[in-house]
Amino acid sequence: MKIFEILGKAITSMSAIIFVLAMVVASGTFFSHTLFYEVFPSGMTEWEKSIATWTLACAWELTVLLTTVNTNYIGKKIPIAMAVCSGLIILLFLHGFDGGLSLLDYFKRFFIGILVAYINIVFSSLFLSAWQESRREKTAEEKLKELELLHEEQTRELVKTKSELDQSKKDFDQLFLLTEELEKFKKMELEKLICPHCNQPQKSVFHLSSHKALCNAKQQRNEN
Repeated sequence: MKIFEILGKAITSMSAIIFVLAMVVASGTFFSHTLFYEVFPSGMTEWEKSIATWTLACAWELTVLLTTVNTNYIGKKIPIAMAVCSGLIILLFLHGFDGGLSLLDYFKRFFIGILVAYINIVFSSLFLSAWQESRREKTAEEKLKELELLHEEQTRELVKTKSELDQSKKDFDQLFLLTEELEKFKKMELEKLICPHCNQPQKSVFHLSSHKALCNAKQQRNEN
């Protein structure tokens, strides 16, 4: 069904990855804020402490987000270290290092901390792969458009060349007919310069007239 195709494209798109990353960052902001609020000096006024902890929490989570989505520029080690730090923040937020907890409580807290760190590591690789694939697709689309434009240009050139070739053929045929007519005219003109008495061709009408008079007189003498 079409709705499942739309859903499939949505969950496999870059937007879906960014949406999940945004949710992780949003939730991590609250964890970081609470942890920073607990460790900040008690001598600060309430509004100073609130502004400082919220600002630092947002800055930290945005740093995690930016390092995650820019793995191709800084390598994988830094995003992995940031992911581990995020997991430690969750452990501190959940008091995972406090004494007197049961084994099950330790397991729960460490599992959540490792899970958050793993989510950040997975999305670091996933975002990089999805981004590279998106760039390849975009590059392929741009290349395809260039090839289509080149094909259209070559097609126009081919049509233009064919039109010029057809016109040249018409001009050649017309020139050939004119040449034939010229040859016929030339033959007729040359025949006019042939002496009717001795069948010798002459250079011009003037030469022909002189020659005919002499040739005629000679022929008459021979007859006498």
